[in-house]
Amino acid sequence: GSELVAPSIEFEIPKEWSKISTSLPPDESVSREIFRYQAKNFVKIPQPKNHYVHVTCHLTPQKMPEEVEIFLPCWSPGSYLIREYAKHLRSLKVTNHLGEELIVEVKSKSAWTIFPQRDRFVKDNEYLVIHYEVYCHELSVRTSYIDSDHAFLQGPSYLIGFNAEGSELVAPSIEFEIPKEWSKISTSLPPDESVSREIFRYQAKNF
Repeated sequence: GSELVAPSIEFEIPKEWSKISTSLPPDESVSREIFRYQAKNFVKIPQPKNHYVHVTCHLTPQKMPEEVEIFLPCWSPGSYLIREYAKHLRSLKVTNHLGEELIVEVKSKSAWTIFPQRDRFVKDNEYLVIHYEVYCHELSVRTSYIDSDHAFLQGPSYLIGFNAEGSELVAPSIEFEIPKEWSKISTSLPPDESVSREIFRYQAKNF
């Protein structure tokens, strides 16, 4: 004389796990342990004749993870071939905000893993400093090119991305410091926020 009405099920999973796959209707819960982090990119071209762009990124997680994966994309929007952008990257170095160098392990030819808490503990809301250089001397719509007269910078070919478990990137910013002889920057990003004509600052919605 009884019937079961709308049974429910609730899963409590380890924090290290990020999702559940099931054929049941969409999850109704609101609890998600997602930590936001900010990335401020500083891009300089100190000697255009050498064809190198210098990039420094300040990465500030809301909660410092045990591991952070950084990568240089192997793709470019509108292009359907695998690109080896990472072959032009050199002098990768990661420190904490005090300048103490952190352990970085090679994960693949275009990805690296940072361990912020292995040797020198990095606290929540403190930032990592990631510095590297990229050689830019291939003139095409898919690559970056720098000479004494101008620079064409293609984002995927020189800007690193980030993966951290349970984290999401919020409003990354980018600042360009260009040679005094160059007068302007053309970009699809929102209008420049800076006052100086030698430094140009922009805000993006995502990577």
